[in-house]
Amino acid sequence: MSRRKKRESANSRGKRSISLRRYRKRDLRSASFLDSHASFFAAIGGVYREMVYDSSRVMVACFVGHSQKEPTEALLKLSLYYGFRFRFTHTYQVHEKDHVERSVEYFIRKIFSKCDTFATFSEAKAYFQRQLLRLNAKSSKNQASTEEMLQKEKLHLLVLPPRYDTARIHEGRICAGENLSP
Repeated sequence: MSRRKKRESANSRGKRSISLRRYRKRDLRSASFLDSHASFFAAIGGVYREMVYDSSRVMVACFVGHSQKEPTEALLKLSLYYGFRFRFTHTYQVHEKDHVERSVEYFIRKIFSKCDTFATFSEAKAYFQRQLLRLNAKSSKNQASTEEMLQKEKLHLLVLPPRYDTARIHEGRICAGENLSP
């Protein structure tokens, strides 16, 4: 049975279906950026000494000249809180980014090729987590598994401080005869 027919049959049974494709390219605002880092550091139990970033708007406030990049306030606060250094990849240097982009594509293909429709977003996250643990436990030819390599790296990670809290605070106002507005 094709994926499309599976989705249609799930919808016809009254089950609300959420396709993963809607969530793959979620907008990466500062709150999401900060929360994903806090979750990652909590998951591995420490902080890497240096993080390398591409030229995303969430991380780069502006370009100064051809190769200099000024970090955003969110990235500066995050790096000060966790104590890591950061650097940016060079503009138009594909060899610096290719491995990472292909790794993300590999994991998405490996994990979601068999199942990409879920009842809730939290169900999709739980499925992703289980499959990721399964993939990390596998060892490749003549090498340790990803989990074993992470255990070795943990000896060199910075101490994990309490989780960095992120929030978006909006102050609403009510005008006479109007609805609540942000």
